[in-house]
Amino acid sequence: MRLAKCARSLVLSTCLVQFVGCNSPATQEIATSPVASVDSTAHAANELYTDEDIERLAPFNIEQNDGKVCLEVVPNGTSRPRQDVFRELGLDEARLRDLRTSGIMNFAFVVWQVSRSYDISCMTANNDPEGNGGLALTDPQRRVYGIRLLKRSPPLVLRPSGYIATDDDDQ
Repeated sequence: MRLAKCARSLVLSTCLVQFVGCNSPATQEIATSPVASVDSTAHAANELYTDEDIERLAPFNIEQNDGKVCLEVVPNGTSRPRQDVFRELGLDEARLRDLRTSGIMNFAFVVWQVSRSYDISCMTANNDPEGNGGLALTDPQRRVYGIRLLKRSPPLVLRPSGYIATDDDDQ
């Protein structure tokens, strides 16, 4: 029972954090800085980025601001094709893992594991027929209006007993 309540709380809090836009007051309190990029040549083409690579992309502490702050690579009130954003950040989509998508109303979130400890979340609109009309959520040309770095959490799994838990929980 305790795990099921925790799972419901986690899902609700994740939705609320993701629903808050990049123009929220919480995001405006963080000092801005030029957009950093990752040195893509330092690692094999098929491995995840290091946590240090990803931490260099953020002008803030990712763990303290988990999902509350958008990177400056997409200025407030604008959108850009995701492939342009990834190129500016120095990210190669082929090195990302664990693709997940979710949505709320007219918003969609496309999330990948980018390093051992972090995910990258791309926010996009479902009600933008000119910018995203007919494009799949994972299409590199799809326009995104926010990029967030998130602390990775263990995936939830449904146990045979019916409880929702993480892989780390005792069985």
